[in-house]
Amino acid sequence: LATEPSKGTCIGSMWLINIGYTAQLVPTLICVSTILKIVKDSMKMKRVTVDKKKMFRRSIGFIGLAAVYCLFWTIFDTPHSEASLQVTDVQNEFGETIVNVSHYCDS
Repeated sequence: LATEPSKGTCIGSMWLINIGYTAQLVPTLICVSTILKIVKDSMKMKRVTVDKKKMFRRSIGFIGLAAVYCLFWTIFDTPHSEASLQVTDVQNEFGETIVNVSHYCDS
C-alpha cells in the first residue's frame, strides 16, 4: 500500500472484499441454479415458474451470512497493520544497507 494502513482501513477492506464478492457471486450462482432447474424440469415437460422474491431472499440470506462471518472475524480477530522489513544487497552512497519496509493488513 502507498501509506501505512490504519485499523479502520484494514477492517473496511476485509468487509468490502468479503461482502463485495459475496454480493457479486452468490446471485450469479443462484441464477445459474435456477436456469439448471428450468432446463431439468423442461426436459420432463413440466411447467416452470420462477419466484424472483425467493431468489432475492436467498441472495440476501447469503450476504447476511457473509456479514455475520465478517462481524465475528472483526470481534475475535481484528485485522491490524503489520510492517514487513526486507534487507537488500544494495547500499547507498554512505555504505549503509538499504532496508525495504512494506505495510500490509493482517489478523
